[in-house]
Amino acid sequence: MKKPLVEIKDLKKIYHTPKNETVAVEGFSLRIDEGDFISLVGPSGCGKSTVLSVLAGLTELSDGEISYHEDISVGYMLQHDCLFEWMTILDNVLLGLKIKGALNYDSENYAKDLLKTYGLGDFTSSYPHELSGGMRQRAALIRTLAIKPKLLLLDEPFSALDSQMRITVSEDIGRIIKNQGLTAILITHDLSEAICLSDKIAVLSPRPARVMNVYDIDLPDDLSTAKKRTSAKFGEYYNILSKELYG
Repeated sequence: MKKPLVEIKDLKKIYHTPKNETVAVEGFSLRIDEGDFISLVGPSGCGKSTVLSVLAGLTELSDGEISYHEDISVGYMLQHDCLFEWMTILDNVLLGLKIKGALNYDSENYAKDLLKTYGLGDFTSSYPHELSGGMRQRAALIRTLAIKPKLLLLDEPFSALDSQMRITVSEDIGRIIKNQGLTAILITHDLSEAICLSDKIAVLSPRPARVMNVYDIDLPDDLSTAKKRTSAKFGEYYNILSKELYG
């Protein structure tokens, strides 16, 4: 039985301006177990990214409680790879360690091993513009993995890619996350992507975001994305989620 890693209870976030206030999230409760890969799906602007910002400590909650069951580090992967074009791939990957003051012989070798393991060992001296979009995303993920996060937050990391590359890269990134044994929360507007990558999908309400339902997804990890999408179970999940979201 999985043990809880993070529990969110009745999270509320209000944004204030001189003229008014906007309730982005209210009554949001969710349990994240160790090893979970959870996707958050919901209408545009419902408050999904706000939830991740609060979990990452970038935004203060207005009310509610977030309980961490152990001292964990959090990694955050954004919509764009945010690689610095004037830095080599290795220097980009080591940047997070430098910022945290954690760059040393062992941590640098760990980062280099990650690059080798996930197919970028021959590109450490290359620059971002010399890599494909998928390779850039992989480098961005390795930069995040180098700090050894326990919880990985992914805010639509594949949205800038074309549809064919998106499928390939999301499958690649999903495999790496599971190989590393990480707990991950993904924001996506693509139901097919959520079904193929996740073992749980939380469906959120229109703003203010709250969890309406959480669905367990049971598709074999050893199946390719293409085979998952043609399975009968995939169709069942897609129909249930589509009905929940769009009526």
